[in-house]
Amino acid sequence: MRRLRIASLFLSLAVYPPIHELGHLTAAILKEIQILGIEYSVITVRDSFTSTGQILLFKTSGFLVTFYPALILFLYLWKRGSHWAHPAYVWLMASPLVSSRDFLEIGHIIGINGMGQTLYYTSILSTTLMLCVYMHEVYRNKGLLASFLNIQD
Repeated sequence: MRRLRIASLFLSLAVYPPIHELGHLTAAILKEIQILGIEYSVITVRDSFTSTGQILLFKTSGFLVTFYPALILFLYLWKRGSHWAHPAYVWLMASPLVSSRDFLEIGHIIGINGMGQTLYYTSILSTTLMLCVYMHEVYRNKGLLASFLNIQD
């Protein structure tokens, strides 16, 4: 069971980038934006946005498709006391950090670099704080890590 939990953590981090990019792909298809290329962690589109709303939808879709489902899944599993809340928390923690480049590009594209930088630094700060909470739980009385790895005293 312990190996399955560890594997689920690494699998969740390995699967994260394509799912993040799937959000961008879905937004591009819905808005009929020409897709030039699809790779593991990058989707290239022709810059044919007709409004600021389209830019915001396209750039935030990767974050939206990963963050909110991870938040709902984490809260559900955490309330039930499930050990599977750990991979959901890792996914939740990775969401803002992976989307930080998109936030910078939003500010650059719409001409408000300060907004993009604010979103960028906020995403890094939120990920850092979530990591601190996670590490505190890991090292406090062998909390999360002990329960995650099924370690008995």
